[in-house]
Amino acid sequence: MFSSSDLELDVKAEAGRIAQSIRAHVQTLRKRGAIVGLSGGVDSSVVAALCVSALGRDKVLGLFMPERDSSADALRLGRMLAAALGIDSIVEDIAPALDAAGCYVRQQEAIRTLVPEFGHGWKFKLALPALLEPLRAWLGSSLFAERVRGAASSRAEVPILVGVDGTVLRGSIDLLVEQPGSPPLIVDYKTDAAAGADLGSLAERYEIQQAIYALAVAEARDATEVELAYVFLERPEEPVLTAWGQAEIEAARHQIKEEIARV
Repeated sequence: MFSSSDLELDVKAEAGRIAQSIRAHVQTLRKRGAIVGLSGGVDSSVVAALCVSALGRDKVLGLFMPERDSSADALRLGRMLAAALGIDSIVEDIAPALDAAGCYVRQQEAIRTLVPEFGHGWKFKLALPALLEPLRAWLGSSLFAERVRGAASSRAEVPILVGVDGTVLRGSIDLLVEQPGSPPLIVDYKTDAAAGADLGSLAERYEIQQAIYALAVAEARDATEVELAYVFLERPEEPVLTAWGQAEIEAARHQIKEEIARV
């Protein structure tokens, strides 16, 4: 029978066992070391650290393979890891090879079977089939039709950086929509259980996040007004839309200062 004791782990002992297994495999294969593909994520970082522990830093090489859709943070974080571990690393951009093989063309064709509007510069993520229905509902919503489709600029996963009272806050916005004559629209997707819930009350749980988003976009775009839409994926056709004027944006700054002071 499963119990909490099954989750207990002697980290030092387990890391030692894995390191011993790595050494054994390298010896069996008659290799001089290991090449580890680094993505900047947790999994490859742990593997690289274990290889360094097992083989020594001079016998581990980090390999970065960015392509056109790779996040810039992946290479930055991966290089930070390589420096921290003291291992050499190389970069092999595989975008030209993928492009020559027609991968990007076929990729866009496949995406357009689900999202005909998909165009150059759009971002995307792979999702399980069960997650496609909320996506279709969002694409068919009135907010998407009125504010997103056909907008002059619609960018996904937009990084933000804002300084408040000597503290720098970083993050990313799911979708930033800009149209001349209209305030910037910030769209944030939420996976909360929303069936039967009051969506306005759910959105209030994220008041600090909203304040950070509103302040960051207002400062970056020198805007006197911004709009935020919280799209709960269980009910994407009912976004919670709020407008932030100068008074609300300044109040957001003070609210963030108070939260920082409490940390």
